[in-house]
Amino acid sequence: FGIIGAGRGVGGATCGASAATAIVYRDPGDGALRLVSANVGNTVVLLKRRGGVAVLSALHTPENATEYSRVQRLGTNPRMPLIRETGGRLRLGGSLSLTRAFGDAYLKPVEASDDDEEEEEQERGGDRSAARLVGEGAAERSLRLPPLDAPPKVRDFGLTAEPDVSITQLREDDEWLIVASNGLVSDLTTRQAAGNGLTLEGIDDIVNTLRGETPAEICSELATVARRNGSVDDITLVFVP
Repeated sequence: FGIIGAGRGVGGATCGASAATAIVYRDPGDGALRLVSANVGNTVVLLKRRGGVAVLSALHTPENATEYSRVQRLGTNPRMPLIRETGGRLRLGGSLSLTRAFGDAYLKPVEASDDDEEEEEQERGGDRSAARLVGEGAAERSLRLPPLDAPPKVRDFGLTAEPDVSITQLREDDEWLIVASNGLVSDLTTRQAAGNGLTLEGIDDIVNTLRGETPAEICSELATVARRNGSVDDITLVFVP
């Protein structure tokens, strides 16, 4: 197989990543050759079959209707939805274009602070004071009295690192497998090259043109053409003939 990658720097709580993996195994029960694949985020697993390129991965972005519904159900404030449009794109928390990812800790579930709860109440236009105490010579202040057995309140934007997993029975006429970051194929919802990456058909054309070349050479050409077309995202891919 061949592999090529290009990465960026590291960060803190606002740094995250997508991932994908694929494993071929022979089922001990019926002896069939199967492929188990899993992904988190917008990484892709592509299998060339008779009739075209099959996408075995799930797209974990707000544009995915299933992911959109899953996340929005967690919202408690109708005036501040968890997914909202920013800069012409739907984003989780108004910032992240993924709904599943490693890292990005600032969007992972955390116990809500008093300031968080106060901010949410102000968004609702309500007053969350449980009681008012006026002390001699002291300013009026709020007293919050939650039940002693109340569970901690959690702020959850819906971001998770739980993968989607699929199992595919391989056939003799399957030709190749690619595991790649979204810099290679940017938009699988419309099958167009968002950000000027490669379409599925474009990937297949390049592989067909390079028949007989090594997997490393095929990887290099795919990444080069995607970058030449204007892709500015990370490009990392593995090609297995």
